Amino acid sequence: MWWQNEIYFISDRDRIMNLFVYNTQNKQITKLTQFDDYDIKFPSLNDGKIVFEKGGYLYWFNIATKQTQKIKISFTDDHLYSLNKWVDASKYINDYDIAPDGSRLLFSARGDVWTIPAKYGICMNHTQSSNSHEREVAYSPDGKYLAYLSDNTGEYEIYIQETNSNKQPIQLTHGSDNYIFSLLWSPDSKKILFNDKKFNLKYVDINTQQVTLVCQSKTWEISDYTWSPDSKWIAYVDRTLQNTMSQIFIYNLTNKITASVTSSWYSSGNPCFSKDGKYLFFTSDRDFNPIYSNTEWNHAYVDMSKIYFVTLQKESPNPLAPVNKAILSNDEDTTKKKIKTPASIRIDFNNIYNRIIALPVQAGNYWNLKWADNQLYYNFSSESSQKTCIHTFNLENKKEKKLGEYNNYKISADEKHMVVSKDNKYYIIDLPKDEISLNDVEAVSLKEMKTYINTKKEWMQIYNEAWRQMRDFFYDPNMHAVNWKSIYEKYKPLAQACAHRNDLTYVIGEMIGELNVGHAYVGGGDQNNPERIKLGLLGAKISRHPSGYFRIDKILKGENWNPTLRSPLTEVGVNVNEGDFIIAINNQSV
Repeated sequence: MWWQNEIYFISDRDRIMNLFVYNTQNKQITKLTQFDDYDIKFPSLNDGKIVFEKGGYLYWFNIATKQTQKIKISFTDDHLYSLNKWVDASKYINDYDIAPDGSRLLFSARGDVWTIPAKYGICMNHTQSSNSHEREVAYSPDGKYLAYLSDNTGEYEIYIQETNSNKQPIQLTHGSDNYIFSLLWSPDSKKILFNDKKFNLKYVDINTQQVTLVCQSKTWEISDYTWSPDSKWIAYVDRTLQNTMSQIFIYNLTNKITASVTSSWYSSGNPCFSKDGKYLFFTSDRDFNPIYSNTEWNHAYVDMSKIYFVTLQKESPNPLAPVNKAILSNDEDTTKKKIKTPASIRIDFNNIYNRIIALPVQAGNYWNLKWADNQLYYNFSSESSQKTCIHTFNLENKKEKKLGEYNNYKISADEKHMVVSKDNKYYIIDLPKDEISLNDVEAVSLKEMKTYINTKKEWMQIYNEAWRQMRDFFYDPNMHAVNWKSIYEKYKPLAQACAHRNDLTYVIGEMIGELNVGHAYVGGGDQNNPERIKLGLLGAKISRHPSGYFRIDKILKGENWNPTLRSPLTEVGVNVNEGDFIIAINNQSV
């Protein structure tokens, strides 16, 4: 900003953005303000005074007197954009689960915990909290409890709540100091397994509330884990410091001993026990069939993964081995026997690497392995067929079936029902053995998922969580030598004063900006934007002619065979040339 023979500017050369002046005659730079709390923002000069914003207030600086004065502004406003409001929570679903008997669905949506009936019943919001964020919901396999994460205390902790009572939720964990990712109930409904940002895998006993550490990774977060059917083993995926490939490990809850199931030669993941405890299924990248580029001499490996399994007992037979059909004696039972989970599963780790068997499926991408009713269910996609599908493999007839194109599914604990999601709708169906058809299936009704939001409290929760997200996920634990707790207190009054969602986004951005790091962005949130009318782009330079019409000065070239790069005025059948005039649009004179 130039005034007479001086140039005024703001600078953060002393960390906080202050006002400076450069004298063009003596070449001297002088610091004019001495603020040490908030940056000066948006300075504007007029008539010898500079107006700027700082900490949510307006100030002016008098160039003649070198004095700074806060501008007092008062006005009456209804704060329409920060009023409490009704919100359709079904538009903000981020997690779900199915009841053990398939009778209800459990959702985390718009920061609350919901249960919705499959057909008949009451839609229930179990938490109804604007000042806390509830997420990562899960039914206990016995149906007595629902579990979730909540930051009601200021940190994410694990809670359980009885499904059929109005009792207050029970807080299972205490003193958490970092981000907890997800929850997984043990099959006996007595423990909950969880992972966190400090690379820990732990479980909590719901009766004693004792937390046990299973593993702390040396390399990264442990996000892939499962329980054995007898709840006495935990299989998880980790990578050691010496290896770049992820391995599957099994932890014994009784003796606290951990052993590997796969080697470090191939990356493995997605462990899943069979119900009888005989097999551990998993995925592994062991197929190497490179493809070659058509434009350069280079190759790439895609579709490297298949499903494998290991026999957990050395005497267990290979279920895929050829069968020798024999004549049955009269007293031999040919009926299908119901598979039961043994009271205690035994695992023979000796020579276990050599007991790995591949399922006869094509190489691709596999995940979400689940065992139910003597079949293995899983998601699949490949380079040649990139749509996500649900498949099943039957060990008895050794056949794979495609059930349908669905991105996700979950199976009820009784192994009789499945929930699939499609086009933001959720369908509860009988556990499928053949291709899924939703023609005669009604989606679960979500129309009652309405919640009343205290906007100001929700905004403060968002501010608090944004601060914790940076604390937990920033690459430097020392936070670039910034006192991150004091930064929270510094910007808290500004967050409390916000009257529009964009104000909150701005304040959070300013808070994160204190870290002085690139690629740290903030956005999103409810927006009250007017409907935007899309305008056609002609791909031409035009100018207003003295006649009042518009002249086409230049037509830009395009690639009309590509819909995203076409030039409309050059398309076949459009007889328009440079120098022509636009005289009307939709028969309306311009």
